[in-house]
Amino acid sequence: NKTNIYILTTTGANLITALSSDFIADSLVHGTSFTILLPNKYSEFINDVADIETPYDKELSRDAFATQFENIIKTIKREVLKAQNLSNQSTVGSVYIGCAFTYLRQTIIMGINETEVWGYQSMTMPPARTINGTTSFVFSGNINENTIAKRTYNHINALIDEAKHRFSFFEVTELINPSTFNFGLEKTNARTYWESLYRKADINMKIHMQYEDELIEVAAQHPLNHGEPDSEFKERLNFAFELYNKLRKGNRRVGIYIPGSVHTANGIQDQYSLSFAGVKYLTKLGIPIESLLGDEYNQKYKGENGVYNSADECYVASQIFLNGKYKYIHVVCSPNQMLRKQLFYISFGVIPLFHTVPNNNPAHDLIYELFEAIPDVIYNDHTWQDDDSPNAIRTRNERKPK
Repeated sequence: NKTNIYILTTTGANLITALSSDFIADSLVHGTSFTILLPNKYSEFINDVADIETPYDKELSRDAFATQFENIIKTIKREVLKAQNLSNQSTVGSVYIGCAFTYLRQTIIMGINETEVWGYQSMTMPPARTINGTTSFVFSGNINENTIAKRTYNHINALIDEAKHRFSFFEVTELINPSTFNFGLEKTNARTYWESLYRKADINMKIHMQYEDELIEVAAQHPLNHGEPDSEFKERLNFAFELYNKLRKGNRRVGIYIPGSVHTANGIQDQYSLSFAGVKYLTKLGIPIESLLGDEYNQKYKGENGVYNSADECYVASQIFLNGKYKYIHVVCSPNQMLRKQLFYISFGVIPLFHTVPNNNPAHDLIYELFEAIPDVIYNDHTWQDDDSPNAIRTRNERKPK
């Protein structure tokens, strides 16, 4: 009869699998909501657990833990869809997944109905799992009274608040992709995470070494100046024109992707998309239209969401590259935005060759990039592609015509 159930555990793989057989979907149908708190799968804590439990093959154990996290998301997503299909009501209970940043080796299962709590805790004491079982106890009580129940309830909610503060608390819906689901990283494990992404991107680049064609992405810049690229955008397009001709001398086929949907700035909407303006400009310079990739690729890979930030640009360009027969991808951009675009490309499985074009009045603030944007990409919002991405929402609200 609990309206909310909380689960704090190391991975919860066995527990979630057991509960999913009939309990989770049935409870969701009856309006119960679940909150599952897990550590970051790339954290030092998980590395330590893996080292303790399988010291003979630490790397394999760490990979196994990472797989368990992905399987949990898959299982929960399946149960949410099952509950929605079973329910005759318009709404069912929700499932939330959050990161427990400050973590002890403990499991807490807790249910609450209004102010009454029941649950149990177990604790595995360091440095290794206890041989004869773990310290466990059942608790119950009212959250308005000074009891273990109240303290445990407050502890769980403090972890939830921290996860929300770090953008690491999500509702599980049909839109969540288990293979790309990630919590905000901690400093101790961010490098491990990005090294993993870089290795995958490096494999992709090696696969593409068999091809001959080359792709150029020209980072767009908004707003347009009376339908024409502004000075900074124009300088990048001029550079791309010269790079195209240089690469063509080797008898290679070269494609140029110019990103960018129709933008608005200060309440004024551009007449054309950035892609259209860039393609038109390069056509006038003499680039064959068949070598230019624009709006049709924005639509193909971003649909109605459009291309409204550097991450969108990198995503579409990476998809063009990975789905095409290109050997290299060149990126022409501002020096100030290069590092962030590098991170986005790595997230999307690509390692480009960068060409920066300086400008006396750059649109991108270097200090903002170094101290806000780049750390946010490294630790929190890695791709700006999720529906609940704060940066995706912000840039679309600012730039997409209403």
